[in-house]
Amino acid sequence: MSTSDLLNRLKKERICEVHELLHSDGESVALAFKFSDRSGIIFTDWTDWTLRVDTLQNFEAPEYFWPSSDYSFKVVETCASGCGIESIEEEVDEMGDVIGMVFSSSDLGSIWVKSSGGSFSWGRRSA
Repeated sequence: MSTSDLLNRLKKERICEVHELLHSDGESVALAFKFSDRSGIIFTDWTDWTLRVDTLQNFEAPEYFWPSSDYSFKVVETCASGCGIESIEEEVDEMGDVIGMVFSSSDLGSIWVKSSGGSFSWGRRSA
């Protein structure tokens, strides 16, 4: 999914929850935005150390998180009236591949996701 397609979707749909996907050992492996129809978008690191972006149906972890029993979503933010994203900034590596994104929202503040050296991380600043 291109950044412009992602931004268009995030501007059109309102986020109702932000979730962290945790491995059973407590490691954060992904961040996901959940929409009111139970679909969503998930961000994680990939085998080539880039940032992977996938859509979610029924808000279930993608099959590549295996076994599924080792992973669980944790709500980190709830947006009762729906939160919007106004802009996305990409971070790219020396090859031009996307390795990070910063999402700006008047409701959520700034949320960043990053793939670095084969590890996923995320963080936020309050609105």
